[in-house]
Amino acid sequence: MKTSFQHFQAGLTHYRAGDLDASIPEYREALRLKPDFLEAHHNLTLVYSEQGCFEEAIVEYQAALCLNPYDPEYRQRPPRKRGGLSLAR
Repeated sequence: MKTSFQHFQAGLTHYRAGDLDASIPEYREALRLKPDFLEAHHNLTLVYSEQGCFEEAIVEYQAALCLNPYDPEYRQRPPRKRGGLSLAR
C-alpha cells in the first residue's frame, strides 16, 4: 500500500512528464490519505489551471490557502487563466 507521499511523488512524476490526466488521481489519493497535504492541493491547482478547469483550480487554491493562510508568496500567486487574469475571488 502506497503512502500519501508516494502518491504525491507519482503525481509529480506524471505532471513533469506532461501527463496531467494521470497526475490527478495520484494527487487525489494523496489527499484522501492526508487531507491537509498542502503541496498536493497546490499541484492540483497547477494541473487544473493548465487544463483550463478553472473552477476546480479555484477550489484547490482555496484549500491550500486555508492550510497556509499566512504565506504572502502563495497569496500573491493565485491560479490564472491564459492571458494572465487572476482567478482569485
